[in-house]
Amino acid sequence: MEREEWYRLRNDRMNRVDDVNLAQSTKRSIGVVISPEHLDHYSIQIMSYMSLNMLSRWCPSFTIDLPDENQCIIPGFRNRTLKEVALELVQRNDPFGEFTVNSILPSDYNIVLYIGECSHAEGSNMIWIDAEGWLAGYGQNMYSNLNKRNKNNKNPIGPSFAACLGVSEVLKRHLGLQVSESFIRWYSIYDLQSDSNHVTLSNPPISRLLEVGTLHQIGCGAVGSSLDLLFSFLNIKGNIHLIDYDSVSVPNTASSMVFTAKDGLEEIDKVDSCYSFLEKVDGLIPYPHKCDYGTFIKKHDLLNDYPDIVLCLANEKNIWSTIQHNYPPLVLHATTSPNWGVNLGRHIPFQDWCIVCRFGIDEYETIPVCSQAKVDSGGEKEEILGILPFLSTAGAILILSEILRSRIDGYCLTKDNFVQFSFKDTNVGFIKLKLSRNENCTVCNNQTKEEYSFLRRQISYNQIHKGE
Repeated sequence: MEREEWYRLRNDRMNRVDDVNLAQSTKRSIGVVISPEHLDHYSIQIMSYMSLNMLSRWCPSFTIDLPDENQCIIPGFRNRTLKEVALELVQRNDPFGEFTVNSILPSDYNIVLYIGECSHAEGSNMIWIDAEGWLAGYGQNMYSNLNKRNKNNKNPIGPSFAACLGVSEVLKRHLGLQVSESFIRWYSIYDLQSDSNHVTLSNPPISRLLEVGTLHQIGCGAVGSSLDLLFSFLNIKGNIHLIDYDSVSVPNTASSMVFTAKDGLEEIDKVDSCYSFLEKVDGLIPYPHKCDYGTFIKKHDLLNDYPDIVLCLANEKNIWSTIQHNYPPLVLHATTSPNWGVNLGRHIPFQDWCIVCRFGIDEYETIPVCSQAKVDSGGEKEEILGILPFLSTAGAILILSEILRSRIDGYCLTKDNFVQFSFKDTNVGFIKLKLSRNENCTVCNNQTKEEYSFLRRQISYNQIHKGE
């Protein structure tokens, strides 16, 4: 494939997002400075990896300022230097990209992203990001130091979200959009609070070994595959069924943090690409299924192997009805919007709205037994929506944060079940809502607790309902 055709296809879905036109944007020189301080810390390396991963999904040329000798400590990439991992990553994402490693003089670049402790990152062209644990911060001109750094904090959520914030700011400046001239913002993804001072925010430790039970991941696209990358960063134990019937195409490489240029050109199965990351995780057993969820349900014995959590990360073939007709114990979903937004929804039986309350129901035929379902796809073509790399990543981060919270100390967000965040106006912060069941829902209003009784042996159900 020729260079021009590659970028036309890859950028197509990004150009569907409001105010984004990469073909007509003014070319600006971009530099990424990875601070040499604390470069042996997990949080700094995750920030670096995720920032370069997202940046190389849309920007074909930038310079990286990165020391040569530091070993990579990210799971799956050990016994190599961080520089080697970084260069291989960006080159795999964009075969035509012009990426160099060199010392950066900020005045020589239009936009500079500083990663890590950068107290000297001042100027209208400079953005900094920093993070640890559940905390993610970024700003311009004013730097906010982390008071204490824990080298061994192995939580990827804050560092990954900080990377989303930083790359979104770089893109705004690249597109010439209006941005704040001077600011500091910190977020805790644990309880979705924000402040200009991270000291006020929650940052509890996570377990060194996280048991997640059995997960049904419905969809291995932009959000699903990015979630699988985050899973690979953790010491995690459980079973995950990867369910998707589609293959990777070149446009998919813009929004997924897993799919490479080669994956898109060779059109490999999405489940296989995700499986290749998860099979490296010692305690997590992935099962790839190239099919839709209705077909998976027909073939799978749910009564004896019921999921603890269902992740709804797809929207084809009336997936929501299939999920809800099979009595899900807990459903999490994440969606993105063309207006630079990301949404997270949670569905606990009899406590929250159900997944059909959220998305509605079309023509549906089913035998309401947990191991059987028929789905009418309606024959409609899937609508192609715009998406940006940091939106799909942020959706994956919010899904992972809910999973981790459910395993730490019950749910810290028992009241709110819907979250919105806009990367266009981060001053607003996280908007949290409690959305009630739809009185007209034809599915959950006809389901009873007696029908859910067989789920009481499930970990997540007992945790959430506290022995009800």
